[in-house]
Amino acid sequence: LSLALIEARNHTLRWAAALEASEGGRALVLDGAPADALAELDPPLWTFGHIAWFQERWIARNVQRARGEAADPAQPRLASIVAEIDAWYDPAEVDRQRRHGLARGALPDLQATRAYLVDSLETTLELLAAIAIEDDATLYFHRLALFHEEIHAEAFAVLAQTLGLDVGLVARVAARAPRPPLVLPATRWLLGATGGGFRFDNEREPHAVAIPEFEIDAQPVNWAQYGEFVEDGGYDDRAHWSDA
Repeated sequence: LSLALIEARNHTLRWAAALEASEGGRALVLDGAPADALAELDPPLWTFGHIAWFQERWIARNVQRARGEAADPAQPRLASIVAEIDAWYDPAEVDRQRRHGLARGALPDLQATRAYLVDSLETTLELLAAIAIEDDATLYFHRLALFHEEIHAEAFAVLAQTLGLDVGLVARVAARAPRPPLVLPATRWLLGATGGGFRFDNEREPHAVAIPEFEIDAQPVNWAQYGEFVEDGGYDDRAHWSDA
């Protein structure tokens, strides 16, 4: 787990370096990005600080971290190593429009944000090493912070592709010989997580759902195939889409 946390943080720092170098650093605050992209994407400078904030909030500042899922999310927290941190990076208090405004002036610069990423990870690893009995409860928030950071790594890739940035960190899918689609019979599926290990809160309370027979491609759809679908009017064909 400690090695996974280190690798995730190193990957975040690689993204920080790549976006700093892209477009003269303008990509960090999405300067010049189209309005529709700004409505969907957070500025990376904000996201880097948010990653460190999330980890510190739920581990170093969380006096009930050893209780895992049973911890009270409303209980008071310890002070952060950075003043005003909650006013900057708490997504429950700072909407996307405000995040863009903060990234263009009030937030710490990338150098200070990098230091926060490094310092918060160091404390996280120290607290992980100090756990006397490792179980699902005591490791819960360390696992949560890890998966949270990996989710944002995917979001950085989405950002780079959306803005057409060639930063060298987006994985390329190797070409494969086409395979016929898979046909899966109707069944009932237990949706949600059971047993031990980590699970997100929206994966609790497993329940059975009925799934009709369906067909799915045997490999990811590539950009050329997707382009053909769009050019052939796939989005205009109501047969492909429900009202929802």
